Amino acid sequence: MKYPILLILFFISFFSFVESETSEDVLRKEFINPKTNGRIWVYLPNDYQKKTLPIILVAPAGSRMFHGMDLSEGDTPEHIPYVKEGFAVISFDVSGPWPKIETNLNIYSAINHFVARGGGVHDARDALRIAKKQFKNINLNEVYVAGHSSAGTISLMLAQQLPNIKAAIAYAPVIDTDAYLAEITPALEKGFPLFRKSLIDASPHKNIDKYTMPVFLFVAEDDGHMEGQEESYETFRKSFQKSGLSLTYKQVKNGGHYQSMIDEGIPFAINWLKVLRKK
Repeated sequence: MKYPILLILFFISFFSFVESETSEDVLRKEFINPKTNGRIWVYLPNDYQKKTLPIILVAPAGSRMFHGMDLSEGDTPEHIPYVKEGFAVISFDVSGPWPKIETNLNIYSAINHFVARGGGVHDARDALRIAKKQFKNINLNEVYVAGHSSAGTISLMLAQQLPNIKAAIAYAPVIDTDAYLAEITPALEKGFPLFRKSLIDASPHKNIDKYTMPVFLFVAEDDGHMEGQEESYETFRKSFQKSGLSLTYKQVKNGGHYQSMIDEGIPFAINWLKVLRKK
């Protein structure tokens, strides 16, 4: 009897959810990706069963672009505003988070998982599939991607590689991963054969022609993380203009790397989405 009971407990835990208390009008449900054991958070309005919901797909920020990142409660303020506007938000662990115990083996394993999972692209695909299986009324024909910092880069990578993305939002992303990772790329290419394909060849600045959907790019002037990236932003914008593609660029004066997104970036992006959805 021992094993059937354990099996039942496993399936209960896999298909059950954890409801967040972050907001009285927002639910958060947690699932596990059986391929990676990573978590998937699905945020829904309380009345989600009454309507079909568009999707915002968001990875957690904080990676250094050569390893993954786990979800944390600190990500929630970045998710809730979209839900209050009627979106389902799907967020997910990005495979290969930096290990708590930094042995060579653990570091190698983290980087290898991140690279093998396409720098988060495969995690995103799985999150969409699992969420749709649980909630039939989320709309896979209306999927938007968004993200901040390293997750902003993932957002732009997802827009290239996932089918039917309606629009992409990137707050203070790394646009040129080739330049950003230049110092460590030779070593990483030797140890991880898929590194170039996953992180360098997929760099946003190399794939302008793949952005057939509108893109919203946001940054603050006082964002210290942007030092040295000004040229890549300007080149990216000019390339969009030259190609006749749709890029909305918003720069604000204050707020730094994170707070500018919370205070101004997300509200601007939500208004931008409202206009897009009316077209």
